[in-house]
Amino acid sequence: MMRFTSKHQAGVVRSGFTLIEVVLAVGLSVILLGLLTMAIDLHLIRVDASRSTVEQATLVRGVFRIVADDFRQAAIGSIQDTAEASELAEASAAFDVDSIDQADPAATTDPLEAEAVVRPGFGMMGDAVSVMAYLERERPSPITPQTLSPMAQQAPPPMAGLTLVRYALADGSQMGGDGQPLRGLVRQEVNRDVYLYQQQLGGDAFAYGTTWSVAPEVVGMSIAYTDGTTTYTQWGTTEGQAPLPVAIELNLAVRTDGLHAAQAGDPAAAADIRNYRMVIALPAGFVAPVEEAVDPAATTSGATGSGV
Repeated sequence: MMRFTSKHQAGVVRSGFTLIEVVLAVGLSVILLGLLTMAIDLHLIRVDASRSTVEQATLVRGVFRIVADDFRQAAIGSIQDTAEASELAEASAAFDVDSIDQADPAATTDPLEAEAVVRPGFGMMGDAVSVMAYLERERPSPITPQTLSPMAQQAPPPMAGLTLVRYALADGSQMGGDGQPLRGLVRQEVNRDVYLYQQQLGGDAFAYGTTWSVAPEVVGMSIAYTDGTTTYTQWGTTEGQAPLPVAIELNLAVRTDGLHAAQAGDPAAAADIRNYRMVIALPAGFVAPVEEAVDPAATTSGATGSGV
């Protein structure tokens, strides 16, 4: 029997890859691994940026809540008019002291007689970069230190009575209670009587109160006040303004990083600053004066109104 063999069976069977194929495979693997690493890095960068944004927004939300809680508890009042009471007391007096003094030639006036101190009305006062408001604080109930957390025990004790709270920016020139410089948004609180007394002496009233940094990350602040129709950059200094505005607009510029570079005026650090805005409505600012109060019986069925 004759066998026929094909000439194609004479070929050599390959047992592996050639050198060029190995080099190409390794190169493609390195490129794919690099692209995968780059994609993972970009994803982590975006996740970190999102996390930082959320953390910063949470921080600013907490700051806004602290400020809003204070201002919504603002107390209002005006100077007590004692003219009518004085006239009534003078009319009912048994004798007139002034007429007796004028009849007596020996009566003299004490040159060291001090003028009566007028206690100003209270409400809210401020400008575009700082704001103060009077708060009515209830006397805290007695709590033993053992029932408080360690952080609460280190916090300054709450004040009672009528206190003055001030929010402003600190640049590090003022020192806090722990000896560290104060930066960012600072909250100061002092008793009203201490504030008025130190004002008469020309001293720093807030040095006798409590001062703490609310948010060192805040590098800018602007405040606007509104009475419902007009927006002001100052409140409490213009004649005819109410004790409290209807609402205040608080704008905060918060840094993400690079505090020293931002203070030095680095343009690159300015891109790391985000602006946040909040409008705080003050319920006490909606109370109409007595002479402008509307009689409910005088309203008609067709009258409509809107509220905030």
